Amino acid sequence: MYAQVTRFKIKPGQLAAAKQVRDDVDPMIRAVTGIRQHLTLLDEDGVGLVIAIREGGEPSAETRVQIAEIWDRFAGLFEAEPQREQFEVFRDVSID
Repeated sequence: MYAQVTRFKIKPGQLAAAKQVRDDVDPMIRAVTGIRQHLTLLDEDGVGLVIAIREGGEPSAETRVQIAEIWDRFAGLFEAEPQREQFEVFRDVSID
């Protein structure tokens, strides 16, 4: 399993628009090939993280297209291009 962590900052005054896009892309996120879990974290200053847990190593071309289409929906709402990092999941403790 791998985790893609994406850091972003929403422009001042764009939080409501970002929340609407967030809700609109939910079905797109659920359709991403290999996705197991998706978390979006946001602080009071509009700084956020997306943590996407997925199966496999490098995402396929199809998966990269799916992910790009989701992020494209947020165009103009961020102060800068989101920064992405990929990690191998070292430990997964799920508590149900």
